[in-house]
Amino acid sequence: MNYLVWQIRLLLVLASIGAFTFVVRYIRKSRVKIEHTLFWLFMSVLMLVMSIFPQIPYWLSNILGIESPANFVFLFLIALLLINQF
Repeated sequence: MNYLVWQIRLLLVLASIGAFTFVVRYIRKSRVKIEHTLFWLFMSVLMLVMSIFPQIPYWLSNILGIESPANFVFLFLIALLLINQF
């Protein structure tokens, strides 16, 4: 099982922390609704967990029969964004 190299994992951790601080900053300025805030905080925490533990996408993609963990992550995030939209 191939895991992400540490440089990419570090980039993913920094991006998820950046997204989290961006959402928190918008909360403080009252520029976003609470419903949207909860969704984006959940998404940034989910990105953080997946970047710290890359075994999770590998495991879930194997269970669901998806060939690549990257395809699973894209499919999962697109599904969450569609759910948020409706």
